Amino acid sequence: NIKAGGILGIGVCNSGVYNTDIDAAIGVLPEYLERDSAYKRDECTLLNCSAILSLGLSYAGSARDDVMELLIDFASEEVEDDASEQDHDPRVHIAALALGLIYVGTGEDEC
Repeated sequence: NIKAGGILGIGVCNSGVYNTDIDAAIGVLPEYLERDSAYKRDECTLLNCSAILSLGLSYAGSARDDVMELLIDFASEEVEDDASEQDHDPRVHIAALALGLIYVGTGEDEC
C-alpha cells in the first residue's frame, strides 16, 4: 500500500530530529490512528500500524508523554490467550514496540 509506505517514510525522515518548533510527525500521524474510519478494516489496520511504528521511529529515545498518550490505548488492549494467530490485532504488538522505542534508554519503570 503506497499510503502506508508514505506514513512510514514520515517516521524514517523524522527519526533523530528534535526540532520542537517544527514537529511534523505529531502534526500529521495522529489522524491515521483513528480506529473508526471510512477505510476497510484491513486497510485501516495497515494504516494504523504504519502510523504507530512511524511515531515510534520519530520519537525514539525522546520519552515524550504526549506520544505515549496516543499509543497507550493500542498497547493496553487485551490479547486473548486462546485466540488464533489470525485473530490477534497486530496494532497491540506494534504499539508495544513503538513505546519501547520511545522510552529506550530512559530507565522508566512505569512504561
